[in-house]
Amino acid sequence: NTLSLETRLDALQIQLQQAAEERMELRDRLDWILARIEPANFEQIQPMFSQLSTKFSISEELTASWSEVEIDYTPLQALLANGDWREADVLTWQLILQAMQREQAGWLSLDEIARFPLADLLTLNWLWHEYSGGQWGWTQQHAIWQSVEGDYAAFCDRVGWRVMDNWIYYSDLSFSTSAIAGHLPVICWRKRACYGVGGSPAAENEAAWLARYEACAAACETAQT
Repeated sequence: NTLSLETRLDALQIQLQQAAEERMELRDRLDWILARIEPANFEQIQPMFSQLSTKFSISEELTASWSEVEIDYTPLQALLANGDWREADVLTWQLILQAMQREQAGWLSLDEIARFPLADLLTLNWLWHEYSGGQWGWTQQHAIWQSVEGDYAAFCDRVGWRVMDNWIYYSDLSFSTSAIAGHLPVICWRKRACYGVGGSPAAENEAAWLARYEACAAACETAQT
């Protein structure tokens, strides 16, 4: 019995140590975001993140709060952590619509894309970038977009949305970690890479989303200087 108790105590100590390390990692992630958002004078966001500095005991609580419009990103984080890439891509689109209260319409205008909440775009990008090991997300897509100088066809060739001059359908996407950089998420089109969503073609949607991301990145870079 004594040996069994000691074994259980040792196991508990290991679990506590792991929990402490996880909390430290979460605090580091929070500090990374705070360093970029707080100096940029986003007054409506700063108090939310400051309050979070004392609430980082579990990742679910922290992630659910990275939103200007009270979107819960915990389910998306869980899908990405489990490698459920297709479900994560579908949910990403649903959350984007929810953030702009466009669930019924099912699409965003170019003006709405240009006004998409900063903190939410940063959160979505961070989640995709983090859980794909830097393979996917707007960071990768933006770099590729710049390298092809905004040529949508060339961009699609690079990210695997067009293969041998054939625009792929959503069902042809690769939801595997072997997919090339920038392949996911897909938000500028939903049925086929040459079609848009709503009233704008895919090329204009992609340009608008990456322009919004670029504005966010520029704001963060300015905040660091």
